[in-house]
Amino acid sequence: FASLSIGIIKGNKVVYTKGYGYADLKSKIPTTDETVYQIGSLTKTFTGNLLAHLIVDGKMKLNDSLSLYFPKTVRFPIDSTGRILTIKDLSTHSSGMPRYPGNLDRIDGEPILGYPKSKMYEAINATQLEFNIGRRYSYSNYAYGILGTAMENTTGKTYNQLLEQYIFSPLKMLHTSAELDQKVKSKLATAYYDENPSVETKPWKMESLTAHGGIFSNVKD
Repeated sequence: FASLSIGIIKGNKVVYTKGYGYADLKSKIPTTDETVYQIGSLTKTFTGNLLAHLIVDGKMKLNDSLSLYFPKTVRFPIDSTGRILTIKDLSTHSSGMPRYPGNLDRIDGEPILGYPKSKMYEAINATQLEFNIGRRYSYSNYAYGILGTAMENTTGKTYNQLLEQYIFSPLKMLHTSAELDQKVKSKLATAYYDENPSVETKPWKMESLTAHGGIFSNVKD
């Protein structure tokens, strides 16, 4: 890889942070412990934490039907026993929803560069469950995108605004955001392909799917 930033925590104390390599190969910008990366599916741990806050605040319930958080024109699939999808089913990866929505055109390794709510709603209406709800575990990025969208719909705030309110601001995470904004741009590492780390690519812009993998952060945060 072009760069690597690490942090080591012993007990409650950060004992070591350092950056290795280059945040940008062409400009030879050295990596530091403040270099920002898109953290991928570690985003899901923030989404789960945020869900807990909203439950405590009485804004969501684990056993609520998903249909409560979406327009009436959005029809979620029902399994063969007649069971309906709930917030808990999404958050525990036991919903039966596929890994990605059917109308997302993507190639492994290539970034997602846009997926608005309208596309998600269209996909939900056409989705078929891969198994009956709660029967087994199956990892789903799609489910966590829907979960984040449900949070937005019920609060009237963006996913990033909710993270800022409940997590980023209280913990003074000054270079962490779910959007490619000024908090992260100045320290953002150039993105490179996994299979060819000398070739530049782009950060993912997931829009309605952001809650599954779109947060930017650094080791210090």
